[in-house]
Amino acid sequence: MDPALRRFAALLAAVLSACEPAPGPRMPPPDPPGGPPADLESAPILLEYVCGNRFVLVNQLPQAVTVRWEVRGTEERGERRLAPAQAGDPPFSETELTVLNENPVALYHGDSLIAVAANVQTPCEPIVDGPSFAVAAGSAAGAWSAPSPWPVVALHLHLLRTGKVLAWGKFGDPYL
Repeated sequence: MDPALRRFAALLAAVLSACEPAPGPRMPPPDPPGGPPADLESAPILLEYVCGNRFVLVNQLPQAVTVRWEVRGTEERGERRLAPAQAGDPPFSETELTVLNENPVALYHGDSLIAVAANVQTPCEPIVDGPSFAVAAGSAAGAWSAPSPWPVVALHLHLLRTGKVLAWGKFGDPYL
C-alpha cells in the first residue's frame, strides 16, 4: 500500500474514532453494499463450507489472527484464534468450525466483514468400512510375516475406503 495512502487512512481512522459515541454493547457492523469483498480467493483469511454444519477457516497470514463469526439470523456467534500460516507447503493453516444452526455464517476480522458462506446442508459422507487395525487373537503386538509373492512390483499404493490396497507398477496390471 502506498505510504501516503496509509497515512491518510490512519488519520481518517483517528478522526472518525474521536467522533464515536460512548462505548456500549458491540454489534456486528452491517454488511457493506454488495456483501463481502468479491475477490475472496486472494484474501488472506477465508471461510469455506465443508458439509453438514461444518466450515473451515483458512489463515494465509504469517501471524496468528483472532476472528469473530456469527450464524446469520440467530444468536449463535463466537471467536476463533487462527494459527499462523505454515512456513512451508502448504502456506496456510486451517481451523474447523462446526455450528448448530443451518443459516449462512459470516466471518469478521475487527469490524470488517471478511466473508459470508452459505450453509448448503450437504450431508457429510460417513466413513464406511474403514481400515481394520485389529490385533490377531492372542497377540499383544504386531509381527512381520514371511514375504508373499505379488504379481507386480508395487511402485504406487493407494489405501481404499474399504481397507484394501490398490497397487500398480511400471509393468503388469494393477493389483488389489
